Amino acid sequence: MKKAKNPSKSVLFHSGKLFLIENTQKGREEWYLARFLESEQGKQWIRKYHIDVDSKILSESPDFIFTTQNGKKIGLELTQFILKNTTGKKKSHAENIQALYRVGHKVVEYFKRNKDIPLSLLIEYYDERKWSANWKEHLDYCYNPTTPIFNINFNELKNLIIQRIESVGVPSWGVNKEYITLGNYSFIITFDRFYEPYTKVFVNSIGLSIDVPFDELQQEIDKKNHKYASYLKQCDECHLLIISEDSSTGNCVTLSNEILQKKFNSSFPAVYLMDFGKFNCINVYYLN
Repeated sequence: MKKAKNPSKSVLFHSGKLFLIENTQKGREEWYLARFLESEQGKQWIRKYHIDVDSKILSESPDFIFTTQNGKKIGLELTQFILKNTTGKKKSHAENIQALYRVGHKVVEYFKRNKDIPLSLLIEYYDERKWSANWKEHLDYCYNPTTPIFNINFNELKNLIIQRIESVGVPSWGVNKEYITLGNYSFIITFDRFYEPYTKVFVNSIGLSIDVPFDELQQEIDKKNHKYASYLKQCDECHLLIISEDSSTGNCVTLSNEILQKKFNSSFPAVYLMDFGKFNCINVYYLN
C-alpha cells in the first residue's frame, strides 16, 4: 500500500491503482480529482499554476481549493457532464441511468454506514423481451435494445433494495441475485461483499452514442459560468474540470481530439474535460 500526499479517507492508492472507499458525493469528487492529478494534463496544471497539492482544502463552492507556491488561492470546480433530454421525454437515457446510479450509491452508503459492510452492487433493468419465448419479441430486443425511461419513485426503489438485501443477508462469499418489482418495472439486483473497505456500484445499460456533443458541452459550461463570481468569494481564481463518464453510466458520447479545435465560451481561465469513455482509458483535454 502506498499513500498519496494529503491522503483522504475516500481515496487510496494501491499497487498503482486508485480505489474509491466511500461512495459519497465528496468521495467520488476526490476520486475524480485524484485521477485528474495523476494524468499528464493534471501534472501540467500543477506545474503551470505552481499548485501545492498538499494544500488541498475540501470545499463546496468550488469543490476544492489549492494554494500556489506564491500564496494565491486557486479553486477547482467539478461538474459531471450528462446528456440531457432532447426528445421531449421527461428524462434522457443518461439522466435515467444516473438516477439508478444514485439509488445504488445510496444503498452502498447505507450498508457501509449502518452495517459496516462494503458492497459491490449491480442494478439491471429486467427486460422481458430478452428472455421471451416469442422469437419476435426476442428479435425486437436484439435490434432495439434500450433501457426505458422509468416512471417510478427512485427513493422507493432504494428502500426496496435495502429491505431485500437485509432480508436475505449479504453472503460472506459468493454472489446473491434478487428480483425486485416496482410499478411496471422489474430489476435484477446482484450484490456481494467487496474488498474491505472499498465499495462499487454498477448499472447495466444500453443506449445510442452521440458524436462530439459541442452544444451540450457549452450548455454545461454555461451553467457554471453563471456561478463564477460566487466561486471567487472563496478563492482568487477558479478552474473547471468536466467529468464525462463512460457508456456504463448511460452517458453514450464519443469524444475525440476534434474537440480541441472548438472554442468554448467560458468565464474560467482554464477548463479541462476528463473523458472515461475510450476503452477503459482516461483522456483529459484542455479546452481553453
